[in-house]
Amino acid sequence: DKDKVTIFGNPMPLDADLSPSNALAGEHQVLQGAEASFSFDVENLGPNAVPAYNVGLYYSVDPEITTDDTLICMHADADGLAGMAQEALQVSCAVPKLAGDYYFGVIVDPGDALIELDESNNVAGDPTLVTITAPDIDLQMGVVSSSDFTVDAGQQVTLSALVTNAGSDPSPAFGVSYYLSSDANITVADKLICSTDSAGALAAGDQVE
Repeated sequence: DKDKVTIFGNPMPLDADLSPSNALAGEHQVLQGAEASFSFDVENLGPNAVPAYNVGLYYSVDPEITTDDTLICMHADADGLAGMAQEALQVSCAVPKLAGDYYFGVIVDPGDALIELDESNNVAGDPTLVTITAPDIDLQMGVVSSSDFTVDAGQQVTLSALVTNAGSDPSPAFGVSYYLSSDANITVADKLICSTDSAGALAAGDQVE
């Protein structure tokens, strides 16, 4: 057919080729929910610049890193990368709720938003296993008090509670909720008065009121 065909909605091919390398987990013993650091390099092997691109960080049960593995976080590189250039990246992410030994790896452009010269070199991994364990956190409620125990509806009162972390690992920030109950068995089914959040983490053995 001699008529020209115009195609809409597809990414424009780039004379560029993103390839990651030197993917390393900063820590190889980590706790669920803790911040972990990761580093990797990204190189553009093509002559043309690449616009903004994404890098997926993953934990895998085997050395083969794919988008079916557990996503740790997504890094968005808004600056892009010039042709024949390389950049070193460091990213911090929260460790997902996994337990056991995993391999760390990265995938450049995991959503295939860019058409590159070579789509087979977008993965890099760390050969050293990362061991993920559940933290030993035990938040225990101590003394709970009120500024007044005879109150009218709508009256303002000051409530306080003593919380202790009896575990061996620091806890992340946490919330405390106060309830009114018709009996001594306090549950979330009782009347919620108000809630508050801790100012931050609570170290092992520490208390906060």
